[in-house]
Amino acid sequence: PSAQTAFTNLVIAGDYVRTTTDFASMESANEAAKRAVNVILTRIGDDAERCNVLDRLPDPDALKGALKVMRRVDEVAYAVGLPHPLMVFATPIGWFAKAEQWARRWLLDGDVEADGERLEQRRRQRTT
Repeated sequence: PSAQTAFTNLVIAGDYVRTTTDFASMESANEAAKRAVNVILTRIGDDAERCNVLDRLPDPDALKGALKVMRRVDEVAYAVGLPHPLMVFATPIGWFAKAEQWARRWLLDGDVEADGERLEQRRRQRTT
């Protein structure tokens, strides 16, 4: 369904609302919420600026060059053991995850496979 309903006091939003994104995701739910806000503003006659909602997704052919560059950057980052380059822009979690791996290697003398029990044993030893 769309955000607008036949009932004047009911507008819906969520990942189940028909959107341009067309798959269940946070992005789709966000787009549905923007569409719902626009419906509400129209229904109450408010002249506030409407939420910007894309009516169609970008043409995939227009993105091929940028995607090719990002693929190559990702390959290089992966080869040297770094997180995906876009993690820098999205969230620092990728860098923290890498730092955790380095710490585990240091704590476990390079034996990353045995991190579970040995790491817990070392923690217990340090607290006693």
